[in-house]
Amino acid sequence: MPACEASIPHVPTLSSFTVAVATGSNVVYGVADILIGVAIGMYAALGAPPVARNPQLYMLGLVVASAAAILDGILTLLDETSVAGVLTFVVVAGAIISLIGYGAPRR
Repeated sequence: MPACEASIPHVPTLSSFTVAVATGSNVVYGVADILIGVAIGMYAALGAPPVARNPQLYMLGLVVASAAAILDGILTLLDETSVAGVLTFVVVAGAIISLIGYGAPRR
């Protein structure tokens, strides 16, 4: 898949975060979180790349990040910002797990 197609879901998400920061709106933050979760999930649906060191760990990280971002968005829409704030760290942890699984193969 060309790089331009893979980046399309991120354009509305990044602009949504920009609007959320400018307005301070939880609704916009929630929608942006849901969009980023869906974008990560769409990326995960492509499967692990053949060069991934540990494909299962790579996919686990993406699934955790996607699910946490969507749940974060839903809780933000419900104004449960204290719990939603913790889920942001789960999204980051999922991304880190995915990067560890992607690491260069051992020689």
